[in-house]
Amino acid sequence: MDLGAFLAAGAHPVFLFDDPAKSEPWGHVLSRPGRPVSWLAREAASPDSPVTIAIDLPGYGLLPDGSLRPDEALSAPLVLSGVVRSCRVLARNGPFVLRFGSLVRLLA
Repeated sequence: MDLGAFLAAGAHPVFLFDDPAKSEPWGHVLSRPGRPVSWLAREAASPDSPVTIAIDLPGYGLLPDGSLRPDEALSAPLVLSGVVRSCRVLARNGPFVLRFGSLVRLLA
């Protein structure tokens, strides 16, 4: 799934899926036209560590089979699971730029 094809340009909050409070984003996915999305995290992640994250996809709804459909009034919740391939610090105190070796969408 090319997430960048579904996201408007800008930074979109990403939450850890197992965080029940979801008070603060774990990080952001940065979408820029014509470029792959970038994953920014507040804290470092070890290579080969699994991560399950949740993101709301504004402007889309979910069909019963999990397909996305355009709908300006909705925001489709997506759950993604992946393995961190690399993590590097962007600035002295973060954020951290993550690369995933694999990233798949989980259907509920």
